[in-house]
Amino acid sequence: DALTFASNIPHISLSDSTTQTIATINTPQQITFDTVLHETKIFLIGNTFKVDESGNYVLLFSPLINSVGANKALDIWVKVNGVDVPNSNSKITIASANDQKRVSCTIPMTLEEDDELTLWMTGDSTGLSLISYPAGTSPDRPASPSLFLTVDRLN
Repeated sequence: DALTFASNIPHISLSDSTTQTIATINTPQQITFDTVLHETKIFLIGNTFKVDESGNYVLLFSPLINSVGANKALDIWVKVNGVDVPNSNSKITIASANDQKRVSCTIPMTLEEDDELTLWMTGDSTGLSLISYPAGTSPDRPASPSLFLTVDRLN
């Protein structure tokens, strides 16, 4: 297992295989996860991840954003213990209708033992979504999750 070398370092790696659509324009909604790829000392409880050790962390998320309309914007940010993390928002604009974009966002942060993190999104259209695709054939290829997320302690 490639991840065994870091078995004592707090880490979580998650993905989601569902499509998550903006339900109501300009209304925050919590992002969900359905797959834990690896976890050590950071644990997923519902759609909240809890940190077992204080330290400096880096959070990386990579959503696949779809828009049915042109010039539509989606915001994704982090909350710790229910409070928005300053400067954690990523605003992603999809310029063309029926277009998609996979982006990667990195957020450094200092966390305390028992801190709880959640990921949130809002958008200016109900035509925006984090979209997933099942595995394909001709040629064979793996599924494409709507979102990847990792959190790693740096020290």
